[in-house]
Amino acid sequence: MASSPSTSQSRGGNAPAGPGEASAPSIGDSLAHGMMIALILAVFQRLSGVVRSFILCGVLDDEQLGLWSLAQSIIFSLAPLSVLGTTSTLRRYVEHYRLRGELGGFLRVTLGTAASLTLVGAVVLMIAAPVWSRVFFREAGLEWLVIWMAVGTVAIVMFNTLQDLTESLRLIRTSSWMRLLHSVGFTILGALFVIVIRADVVWVAVAFLIASVIASVPAIPALRGMRAQGVMGSLATQPTGVWRKIWRYAGWNCVISVISNLFELSDRYMLQMLGGVDVHEAHALVGQYHASRMIPVLLIGVAQMLTNMLLPFLVAHWERNERSEVVRMLNLTIKTLAIAMTFGGAAILTLAPLLYSILFNDRYDAGLSVLPMAMTYCIWFSLYTIGEDYLWCCEKGGWATGTLLIAVIANFVLNALFIPVMGLHGATLATLLGNGIAWGGLLLVSRRFGWNFSLSMALLSLLPLVLSLGVLPSLAACAAVMVLLAKGKLFDANERERLAEQWNKVRAKFSRAS
Repeated sequence: MASSPSTSQSRGGNAPAGPGEASAPSIGDSLAHGMMIALILAVFQRLSGVVRSFILCGVLDDEQLGLWSLAQSIIFSLAPLSVLGTTSTLRRYVEHYRLRGELGGFLRVTLGTAASLTLVGAVVLMIAAPVWSRVFFREAGLEWLVIWMAVGTVAIVMFNTLQDLTESLRLIRTSSWMRLLHSVGFTILGALFVIVIRADVVWVAVAFLIASVIASVPAIPALRGMRAQGVMGSLATQPTGVWRKIWRYAGWNCVISVISNLFELSDRYMLQMLGGVDVHEAHALVGQYHASRMIPVLLIGVAQMLTNMLLPFLVAHWERNERSEVVRMLNLTIKTLAIAMTFGGAAILTLAPLLYSILFNDRYDAGLSVLPMAMTYCIWFSLYTIGEDYLWCCEKGGWATGTLLIAVIANFVLNALFIPVMGLHGATLATLLGNGIAWGGLLLVSRRFGWNFSLSMALLSLLPLVLSLGVLPSLAACAAVMVLLAKGKLFDANERERLAEQWNKVRAKFSRAS
């Protein structure tokens, strides 16, 4: 079902902003400059993530690696559920309340509610740790891991909330430094703990917790600066008024976050349940699956970073009733991302056999064999992550939830059919098909609500499928795309002009800086 019209829509949808709203000054970084800084820092962040993955895969045995893969996915699933989607409203409604001078009251309601809910959820996990150990991992004796997961959930909720708030205020450089600090801190602490203390999943969880707390620190001075500028506005907003505005958005975002993380978790959990082996071998099988994803999943992280930065700018255009600009920005972003990620995926597939052989002594050959399919579905999920911004802008989050729910159900059914017959390959194929269903469904639903995406965008979003065919077909497809780009076939004149304009802005910024 669709969410009901927002207050701004009930005012007339296309009505201009009021005088007080129009006079609100612009804040934060520009999109071009902020994104360039973010992408530069993201390179180091992803390199840190790759190093961490290689260290954990090399030091932990298959079973411990599988346990961490499950534990991390569960933490990410619990985080949005524990706050019931309240913090997700920051990226959509910070600009709305800032323009009306009521941001302080909005933050008081949402952040206070999120903190209370998170603490309650952590206590529930801790009190029933033995029960949750059997539910999550099919075995008793992992109570301490569950307890550290509870504390880690609190830490990651705090980190994600502060990051969402800085991005909503368009403090892109601050949020980018936070991500980098989290990644590097987790890598250093994780390596230190598993090498020096003990190669155990509990110490990985402890490193994750500490890194989340440390990485939250840069947000504090940045938000204090915003408060000193008077950006936060009045604290007098009534909670009932806030909840009337945001409850549908928060609810749908909570549901879609839980479903999305369930989608992320389902293949590994069903491998554990349906793999036809004992619990320890099942954890080792999940470890092989984790090894196949350790590089592709970094692409999803890039997409999540981009969507978090992009949504506040899309919302700003939406609030000014510039709907066509939202469509143009999304079309260009999806096309650029599909090409860039497919090129990157082809390079990774080319180098992966050598890397896995040298670094892991062929321990993860099973994971390497499903890497091409993992690369394809991670890119499709990345495109989905960007594309769903359109439905959040027009407050139709229920439809995004519906498309993902269909994909999750399909994924569970396909996993149940494929895993008993094909094992690891079956789980990967089921997830690939599930992500294809999610992306195709999102495009169909978004078109109903005004996203008139181009045919070239739809076709380019299918490009990652060639990666599942292996190295040679992928390289051939990339060569063909390069020829088409040289002939100006894949981007229209307006898109080429926009890309050139953004590039010139970035060059000018860095020229002045140097």
